[in-house]
Amino acid sequence: IPTVAQLAERYLEHARSRKRSHDIDERYLRNHIVPKFGKLRITDVTQADVVAWLDAKVKEQGYAQATVNRLQVIFCLMYKLGKRWQVAGSEHNPLAGLSLPNPNNERERFLTPEEVQRLKTAVEASANTQLKHIVALLLLTGARKRELLDARLENIDLERRTWTIPMSKSGKSR
Repeated sequence: IPTVAQLAERYLEHARSRKRSHDIDERYLRNHIVPKFGKLRITDVTQADVVAWLDAKVKEQGYAQATVNRLQVIFCLMYKLGKRWQVAGSEHNPLAGLSLPNPNNERERFLTPEEVQRLKTAVEASANTQLKHIVALLLLTGARKRELLDARLENIDLERRTWTIPMSKSGKSR
């Protein structure tokens, strides 16, 4: 029966070839899951241990609920994939049946006029001559930096004056 660290390594091989966010999964495994559970056999991890660990992440260590939920999802998916791969001991999933608490992290934030002015002042002081154009476009569109950097000419309709972002952070086009 493999250890959690061994299952995590196999999971990462899978994630690297199939997930855009594999680097985040790798960081969560390396910094959180493997240090806590890595030496244990996958059958030795109990639901009570995982629940206590996840609760402590929020209550004692100050992590956001959304971060802890992501840890839970990655950990659970490791076991599900282990079962699919017929890894010995992975039919036991200590995270099965655990619900994800609502992170309640929705927010809509706009810069205040004072913040916009400070940003413009900082941009004008920059040695980067293109920065003022980039920041102006970000302010005008409300796009994320990565969306702008990944923009392609075929997604811009000059006639209709629209820009379609084919893959936003939510995984949908807008």
